[in-house]
Amino acid sequence: MIWIIVISVINILIIYSIFKEFYIKNNRGNLVICAFNKKIYYIISVIALIISIISLITDTIIYLKGIHFITLTYIFAKHTFSIPFCILMIIQSKKGLGITEKGISFRTGFYKWDKIKSYEWSSSNIVVFKTYGLFNLSYVELKFDTIQKQKVENLLQRYIN
Repeated sequence: MIWIIVISVINILIIYSIFKEFYIKNNRGNLVICAFNKKIYYIISVIALIISIISLITDTIIYLKGIHFITLTYIFAKHTFSIPFCILMIIQSKKGLGITEKGISFRTGFYKWDKIKSYEWSSSNIVVFKTYGLFNLSYVELKFDTIQKQKVENLLQRYIN
């Protein structure tokens, strides 16, 4: 019975993370220039969600037919974690990577313009940002299309002193 409580707490944390992602997305501003985004994370997340839903439907049909080794508790435990988790992964994989009106957006976070100390091009299409972290400086790397380099450079010069 304790595992139902544990799974419920995990689900609450996942749902909190989903709402947090929507909140963060609204506060980042609109993308001005989009960086390369690997679509493989999105594809894997969607496939996992489809498999979870098919499994849920299959388990429910087996339960309704009266096969005794599947219980409602089993279905609850198996699917209440996997489906919200897949939804969270889809949302996170669709994050806008690049330059927004309010800063730079990357897969694991967001830096406002006043938190970016400097930037430099490490290659013809990769920008490394030096950012103020909680206790020290950190580095964030974004990859852009080489065609956009001049537009990216103009925006960065306007926002970063």
